[in-house]
Amino acid sequence: MSCPAESVVMNYSLGRDVDGASRAHIARCKKCRKTMARLEGTVLAEGLAMQGQASTFTPDGGRSGKAVDEQASASASALAGW
Repeated sequence: MSCPAESVVMNYSLGRDVDGASRAHIARCKKCRKTMARLEGTVLAEGLAMQGQASTFTPDGGRSGKAVDEQASASASALAGW
């Protein structure tokens, strides 16, 4: 199977209904996982830009470990409200 369309990858990422063959392919395909990470990063950056925070956003804020987990939780909470 060739890689599914980006819309299918995004639907998979969002937990939406995706056919089993696409789901299995995305789970094992490095290219699809990179596409998913890029799409998720774009959505996150756009959400933060809507809140006026895009200029200060970096994926890990220059940190690692627990600080990254806390940043990810804060970002997810912020996006849940828009």
